[in-house]
Amino acid sequence: MQSGMQNSVALDAELEHVKSYLETWIQTWCSQEENPHLRWHLLHDALSCWLLLVVSVARTRFQLSQGQKNLQLHRNLQQKQQRQQQVLLKIATRMFNEALKVPRALRITHRASIFPFAASIVLRLSKRRDLILRTALHMAGEPGKPGIKTFVRDAGNQMLVMLWSVRQSRCRRLMLTAKIVQTT
Repeated sequence: MQSGMQNSVALDAELEHVKSYLETWIQTWCSQEENPHLRWHLLHDALSCWLLLVVSVARTRFQLSQGQKNLQLHRNLQQKQQRQQQVLLKIATRMFNEALKVPRALRITHRASIFPFAASIVLRLSKRRDLILRTALHMAGEPGKPGIKTFVRDAGNQMLVMLWSVRQSRCRRLMLTAKIVQTT
């Protein structure tokens, strides 16, 4: 039990360190930048790193919770997982909000692959599909029109497919629920 508690405290300390470091970095470098494209790129890099680091800690915490036989410690780890999910959602949502402030920079980024990953977090933990849709449409561009890099366009298309897939699965669940209600 002591080992599990020590690991949990170490993970909490790691998350707090990452949060304070990146918030300070964002405040120092991003808030003073006057060029909106450069400010977005700096902020996007910081948020991407933050998101990936929090996911790494979340995986470790999940592995710890799976091996716990102590019920109280297991519940404690589950509560911390839920708080961590809210942090992930906050970071991912902020990534989309910031990207939509500077759509031109979004179309020329070299770091588009993080958006489908962030979209999966938002789709799983919230109902903010509007952020994903608007970002995906900016990234996918107009069909047949040049000016958007292939990997940015592909990331936008991937998010559009994710949204369609979520919509389809919701429709299937509603149809199954309606059939069950009709038979009872």
